[in-house]
Amino acid sequence: MSENSSQDDTTPTGIRALLAWLLLLLFKITLVAFLVLGTVLVLTQLAGALFAQQTLVSGAMDVLFAPTTACAAITGLAGFAIAYVLKWDTSD
Repeated sequence: MSENSSQDDTTPTGIRALLAWLLLLLFKITLVAFLVLGTVLVLTQLAGALFAQQTLVSGAMDVLFAPTTACAAITGLAGFAIAYVLKWDTSD
């Protein structure tokens, strides 16, 4: 047998390797995005609460809630898809 045939089923090759790379890139980008957006949202609301500015609190929620939630959802879906592409054992 050749050395290439000794690879196990979990090592991605070809299109699976490309898809895994793209999904991991998407995961990393959206993870950073939703963490930064969430932090900005919370800090802005905290500043609004400390300075008694209701418009700052509600305005931050109006502007940042949807993109933060969308990035978090994409991150979760990308992580879920990576598990299938890389054939991770999720029974643990």
